[in-house]
Amino acid sequence: MKNILNFKFTILVIIVAAFSSNILYSQEISYGDSAALGNGIVKTWLITDTSDNPRGIGLSLSEDVLTNLPLQSTAINPPGRSFPYDVMYFPSKVNNTVFDHNLFLWLPQGHNPEGIYDVPQFNAHFNIISPEERETIPGETDTFSVDPRFIPQDYEFAFHSRYVGNHWWDTTAAELHGQVFTKTLLYGYSKGKFVFYELAVSKAFLETNPHFSEIIKQPAEFQLGGYYPTTYKIEYDSVNHTFNLELTDFVFRQAVTGVDDLPNNNIPEKFALYQNYPNPFNPSTTIRWQSPIDSWQTLKIYDILGNEKAKLIDEQKPAGIYKVDFDATGLPSGVYFYKIQAGSFVETKKMILLK
Repeated sequence: MKNILNFKFTILVIIVAAFSSNILYSQEISYGDSAALGNGIVKTWLITDTSDNPRGIGLSLSEDVLTNLPLQSTAINPPGRSFPYDVMYFPSKVNNTVFDHNLFLWLPQGHNPEGIYDVPQFNAHFNIISPEERETIPGETDTFSVDPRFIPQDYEFAFHSRYVGNHWWDTTAAELHGQVFTKTLLYGYSKGKFVFYELAVSKAFLETNPHFSEIIKQPAEFQLGGYYPTTYKIEYDSVNHTFNLELTDFVFRQAVTGVDDLPNNNIPEKFALYQNYPNPFNPSTTIRWQSPIDSWQTLKIYDILGNEKAKLIDEQKPAGIYKVDFDATGLPSGVYFYKIQAGSFVETKKMILLK
């Protein structure tokens, strides 16, 4: 009897190990820009699943980044890139998220307000808008109001930075209640729009080799549809000897419906085709996209051989954010592709029908 139990336990261990291996290998990590800082390297990365849905996005700092750091504040730039384009691009698959690039800063004297954030720190700005638009943000605080639907609970305006935007902080954060600043997540707005998350962490906190995670407080509504993180992490990887600053646990958020629902009558600033959700699916899924221009738009479904299987959209549409449901009841299981064409913008993504 004991031998039978041992055998069953061994089989269970093998099954669990195989299942864990599948989970591990069902994710793919891609690397983007890298740049030198101190005696080390900072690099961007993105983790996606087999359907290219985002699982995590962040930066890795090799542990020797903490040695020989500059005495002056600096924006980290890859080789050959300089002001005013202080940019670290994520891998190309970042298009499946709402993110565009990262502005990464080393601030040895910290920043305002005095007495709160004035300790040596690193700031990773996960930007929604393009570098070109970010560079138009003026030095003075903008006076555009932010619709309360797009502000998380407990957050309020804190301070403004040129080329970055208005910073909003969590009023329950420890550093606002007498404790020394170690880490925080700020929301950023410009011209009434949400434009960045800022993950800020003190040098002293990284030196503790932390394993920290916290839930990101969410607004009631979103101006731009797409995948958004629900957790941020600051973790030391003892195997690779790196510090990881990460946004993770992504969830697809539906944008408010229609251009007129957006504050200041904003329209999308760039084309985007998002990963269908759910994916894999059976038998229906939702496809979302956005267009910054008035144009003739077509959305078609193709099988793996390139045969057209459905035409979902074929009409003139104004600039806006759109979604359409695709019902694949009459199609067999397999890999399919959906292709959007809006003006000169053309993009194709893969989806999986699993019955």
